[in-house]
Amino acid sequence: MPDLNSIFTELFETYHGSLINFCISQGVRAESAEDIASEAFTRALANPEKFLPLDPKQQRTWLYSAVGYIIKENNARITSVPFGEIENIENYITETDKLEEFIADEDFNGYVKQIHEELSDEKDRELFRLIFDRKIDYDTLSKKFGITPGHTRVMVSRLRKKLRVIVNKILNS
Repeated sequence: MPDLNSIFTELFETYHGSLINFCISQGVRAESAEDIASEAFTRALANPEKFLPLDPKQQRTWLYSAVGYIIKENNARITSVPFGEIENIENYITETDKLEEFIADEDFNGYVKQIHEELSDEKDRELFRLIFDRKIDYDTLSKKFGITPGHTRVMVSRLRKKLRVIVNKILNS
């Protein structure tokens, strides 16, 4: 019998593209669609005893349903639009550009240190260091952590969400 990693790699290769297209058809941006599709596979991988006994048609249905739930969860969590997702940010900010103030501030390194310290998980801290300091790409990260690029995208997506909360807290304090 093939190992769990092989099974999920095959499923990922079979359905990942169509799940991304499904997300986009639901109004999700392409960048987020990749993260959502990868998250669906991560959830399936987290419960292989429930997912694997399903026949292929049921597995496909499960993945599409998971993507639908993730989209709903993400829509329910949105409280503010992150700067990176605003197409014309220069037209959005009318008074002062807090992000520019944040970057230009002579305490910028202190802010980076504060962000790093507020990450509670050591794996998140390491990931932050690798991305921020070394600008490492998904393929290099996946090799470093010994996981697929899809799982790496999910891990980075989760880190982005945490970073948005921390940076918004700093900007609004």
